[in-house]
Amino acid sequence: MALKQKFTFLIVFATSIFSCFCFDFGSGQNPFDVSPLLFDKEGVFVISQTINCTEDRIEINYVVKNSTDLEITVPAKFECAPLGDQRSANDIAIPYGFKILINGKDAKFAVYNDNSQVKKYYENNFYDKKSEIHFNMTIPSKETVSVKVSYQNLQNAGTNQTGTNFKYLIKLHKNKNNEPIDYDFSYTSSKDSEAYIENIIIFDNNDDTYPELNYNIERSFSAGNVWSFNIVGHVFESDNMYVFIGLTYYDLSADSTDIRIYSHNNTKTIYFKDRNLSQELIEQKELFYLSNEQLRLLRNAFYAIHGYHFKSQDLRNYFTKFMWYKINPNFSESDFNEIERKNIALIRKMENMKTPFSFSNYLNGGANERKEKN
Repeated sequence: MALKQKFTFLIVFATSIFSCFCFDFGSGQNPFDVSPLLFDKEGVFVISQTINCTEDRIEINYVVKNSTDLEITVPAKFECAPLGDQRSANDIAIPYGFKILINGKDAKFAVYNDNSQVKKYYENNFYDKKSEIHFNMTIPSKETVSVKVSYQNLQNAGTNQTGTNFKYLIKLHKNKNNEPIDYDFSYTSSKDSEAYIENIIIFDNNDDTYPELNYNIERSFSAGNVWSFNIVGHVFESDNMYVFIGLTYYDLSADSTDIRIYSHNNTKTIYFKDRNLSQELIEQKELFYLSNEQLRLLRNAFYAIHGYHFKSQDLRNYFTKFMWYKINPNFSESDFNEIERKNIALIRKMENMKTPFSFSNYLNGGANERKEKN
């Protein structure tokens, strides 16, 4: 809601990549660090790891190969470390909705804590030990099996004054025998999402370094708002590599000093990373992680500060929440200055794109070579 004070501020997005805090989307945060698939069997290794994320759910599929001449049954497990408030009443803490599928069929599993003793759950008493989820998989000779694990998982790292940021940390599998792995990753934003991506980064959690690795992040438009990358046949030197997905609350009614609408003495201005968007241009790469719905709100914020009477009911309902929004019966697009017109056009260009677009296009100067809708 709008602030009832002299100045009104309005969040569009945060600036710091690693300013990651918790935010509850209403489905209940279940902050866990879940390990990759763990097993100890000669001749068995992972050949691919596929990670599919949404705001409140993750699915990871491992393709496991048996390179031996015998059919074998492999004991395997996942380790789960609670990182925040555990809101489940399980005797042993595991993520909400945890499920294992082997070749598409539900797999039975048993849950233990890391000293093999049940630790009872009591209200406000959280777990200081890892949980272990054990199961078996049978792999024919020279064949593969698919092992998919899915669960709800939002990891938190404290709070700030607005309590609006959170993150995913997903560990990448590394084979003990250093067999190369294919990695596929995708993050899908839901329509009318309350979050947008700040950044997607691969890093080594041992020393917070970043591998020299080409993992071009591509955005798909025609199939919705999906950001993805793939890495083929790679061996990481470290066994502590993670995909970091920084997410930030997106709601133009929230209060922030990162990007805001500043209203004073009947003058309303959109600020972006301390730049006045009536006087300075947005760069296209800064819009890469915004969904089409979020781009639409940002574009129409320019119309709102000039008092446009919205014909679309959803936009009219949205902007009338703000005390600074006053309809100007004499509104004309000539009210926009040249910078504002260029910023609006760039945002509309991103909304109208159809073909997949890689972040590297910005670095290679190819942003204007992609096809868009008329």
